[in-house]
Amino acid sequence: MPLPEIEQHRVAKLFRAFIEKRVPPDVRDQVKLVCKVVGNRVTLSECRPYYNDPSSWSEMPIAQFEYSASAKVWSLYAYDRNDKRKSYSKGPLEQLIQEVDKDATGIFWG
Repeated sequence: MPLPEIEQHRVAKLFRAFIEKRVPPDVRDQVKLVCKVVGNRVTLSECRPYYNDPSSWSEMPIAQFEYSASAKVWSLYAYDRNDKRKSYSKGPLEQLIQEVDKDATGIFWG
C-alpha cells in the first residue's frame, strides 16, 4: 500500500533536509545518500564509487522506515552485514531519522 500523499510530501521534505545536513557539499562526489520510496517503505542507502571503476557506484542499505497507515506509526529497521533487515524502533518519523543520525549503538553507520 503506498504512502498517503501527505506522508509522501513529509518524507521528501524530511529526507532532503537530512541528506543535505549529513553529507557535506565538498564530498558529494565521493559519497551520496539516497532515499527510495516503494509502497509504504522508505529505504535510506549510502552510495560510493567503486575503486576500480569510479563511473559505477555501489549502494549499501543503511536503514529502512516502514509506515503503518492503520496505526499511523513508523517502524525503523537496521541492516546487518548480510543486508537482512532487523527491527530497531518505532515512533514518529522525525524521531527515527534522529536515531539514525545519532546512531548511539553504531548499528547504522558503523
